[in-house]
Amino acid sequence: ALILLGGPRSALGQAQAQAPAQPDSLACPDCQPPKRFWASAGELMVVQLIPWSVSRFARDAEWAHISPKTWADNLKFPWQWDNNQFVNNQFAHPYHGSLYFNAARTNGYNFWQSAPWAFAGSLMWELFGEVWAPAPNDLANTTLGGITLGEMLFRFSSLTLDNRARGSNRVVREVGATLLNPVRGFNRLVRGEMGRISETPPDWRPSWIQASMDVGYRRLSTSSSLSEPDAQDQGFVQFSVFYGDQIADLGREPFSAFQMVGTLASRSDNQKALQELRVRGNLAARPLGSGGQRKLLAAFMTYEYISNPAVDF
Repeated sequence: ALILLGGPRSALGQAQAQAPAQPDSLACPDCQPPKRFWASAGELMVVQLIPWSVSRFARDAEWAHISPKTWADNLKFPWQWDNNQFVNNQFAHPYHGSLYFNAARTNGYNFWQSAPWAFAGSLMWELFGEVWAPAPNDLANTTLGGITLGEMLFRFSSLTLDNRARGSNRVVREVGATLLNPVRGFNRLVRGEMGRISETPPDWRPSWIQASMDVGYRRLSTSSSLSEPDAQDQGFVQFSVFYGDQIADLGREPFSAFQMVGTLASRSDNQKALQELRVRGNLAARPLGSGGQRKLLAAFMTYEYISNPAVDF
């Protein structure tokens, strides 16, 4: 197991401090970015058009043959529960929702202001992006899962970026942040931010961070015996991140403290590589009572994707 520990923000910035000294008077345009409504709206539409266009014209998918008639039908007839593949409903939809969320989050909107964009994008897709009847579970998964994954990916991409970095270090950081958050990477590219030297906002760094990774082998069986014919051998990588102080940061901005746990495993039969992904972030907290023993009442937002290795998805 590999464990990475980070202390206070000053310690987390040790690598940054070792970089060549920069003037203290650097501007910080990312500290208070302007809200760009039309950019957010345009990117939300592009995020919808790209997968629809691929499905419609490259794959000729039945669900993508939309028309004004299908729009009218979706507005008129009742919603129906979607029983599509597990990975599609429980991961693809939430990830798509994270792109809706980040269409606003990376254009100057905060967490709460970006949340309605995930809902709006999901509702638009359900009503106008598919031939099939809109589904309440898809709307919920895309919206709630999209908000949770979206803020996690926004903060991870912020942690990767360093506006003071130069050369190959800057290239690696910008590419990594783009892989984590494609919408943000696009925005930084078109605005010339990928190469601009400026101050890194303090809130891009958590007060504390701990990460660990375990690599190993396991054998799975649907019965109590590992010698069953359906038993499977898998290599796996399990990773976890504790972002922020899990107690002291609970009352700060949403997701100032969150936990992320995931498992990737070698594919066997019809198993997917992603076996597990769980994210749990703070929304708000308030102290209870008084005295030396501190108690908090906290609210969290959670996303869970757990693939059952004994079931063919």
